Amino acid sequence: MFRAVTACMIGSAFEWYDFALYGYFAAVLGKLFFPSADPLVSLLATYGVFAAGFAMRPVGAVIFGHVGDKYGRKKALVATIFLMTFPTVCLGLLPTYDHIGILAPILLTVIRLCQGLSIGGNLSGSFTFMIEYAPGHRRGLVGSLTLFSALGGILIGSAMAAFATAMLDTGALETWGWRIPFLIGVLIGGVGFYMRIHIPETPQYVKEMESEQAEGFPLKKIIKEHPVKVIRSIFVLLLNDVGFYVSFIFLTTYMTTIVKIPMDTALTINTINMVILMSLVPVMGWVSDHVGRKPMMMLSSVMFFVLAIPVFNLIDQGGFWPPLFGQMLLGFSIVGFFGAMAAMLVEKFPTKGRYSALSLTINISATLFGGTAPFIVTSLMADTGWNHIPAYYLMAAGLISFIALLSFKDRFRDPLL
Repeated sequence: MFRAVTACMIGSAFEWYDFALYGYFAAVLGKLFFPSADPLVSLLATYGVFAAGFAMRPVGAVIFGHVGDKYGRKKALVATIFLMTFPTVCLGLLPTYDHIGILAPILLTVIRLCQGLSIGGNLSGSFTFMIEYAPGHRRGLVGSLTLFSALGGILIGSAMAAFATAMLDTGALETWGWRIPFLIGVLIGGVGFYMRIHIPETPQYVKEMESEQAEGFPLKKIIKEHPVKVIRSIFVLLLNDVGFYVSFIFLTTYMTTIVKIPMDTALTINTINMVILMSLVPVMGWVSDHVGRKPMMMLSSVMFFVLAIPVFNLIDQGGFWPPLFGQMLLGFSIVGFFGAMAAMLVEKFPTKGRYSALSLTINISATLFGGTAPFIVTSLMADTGWNHIPAYYLMAAGLISFIALLSFKDRFRDPLL
């Protein structure tokens, strides 16, 4: 179990490190690949490609969900980490608009689509793999380690971006400095790939497949037999995706472009709060093993609804401490959701179609609500001139997820289906 969980965590950390770097370097990439006299136009184009990567996640969900249910969790997870490594190296070496013209943003989009395909099968597979290994009374804790490692990867990405920004002047950063964090990612990916190859399949999956081999398309069976669970889960996850991508991806750009906080300061604030969030996720997973998943997730929904506007009022004060405290409140709001979410999803669906079910729900929600969130709030701000649009967007997400959770049955004390 220790080897399996460790291998899965390292792989997840790498994949999310690479995937998140794009968001942290959005302002730089906008200038280099989508040059415009208006920085907001460049940023919108960059976030458009960010959202395009999410559009491939449901495709990756179908492909890797099918592989994971029919041929094994391990095969799917090995494939996803390979598919993330190669495009990341390509991105780090990609010529800019000044060198190859319109081909640069086209290739950037293709790379992002490949990364989205990989992520489409990774998080759901990690949830499934790790929790199927976990003892019944520790599913919340073990499942939360998946998000712990994903946040660890995003945190390393944030720290690398902050370090590069602090150490290099603007000219060096935009000329070559932004490439280094992408190229470094291949080292982590190699370790994760090696470890995933050398782990055994989950006992839960082996047991089920011994009794009856998976036939046809497991995803089709899940949609036919559990349509309400799928739809409800998508709307529950809305808060997870909007909450995280507004609070920890978009907010760094908001601080630099709207509040005019220096980029290195904004990234430092983000990194500090990511450390706090990451450290609390396993604690919340452990708590969910004792009090249940549903109460914690509903509390998170309420906190977002209540705190969103005060948080943005704090951030708008500028400086260091008000934005730090404001983003910290958003982290406290979402951490209960992160701690309980993985186990809650795995406990909802049967083993034979679980990978497909989780892939579908997680990635539809991420595509519709997460990947589009930075683009939508930036567009609304540009159209209305109202800088607090993101706060109301967070409030709406909290309300919708709260309503979807009301009819959820908590199965934290039950055996896996």
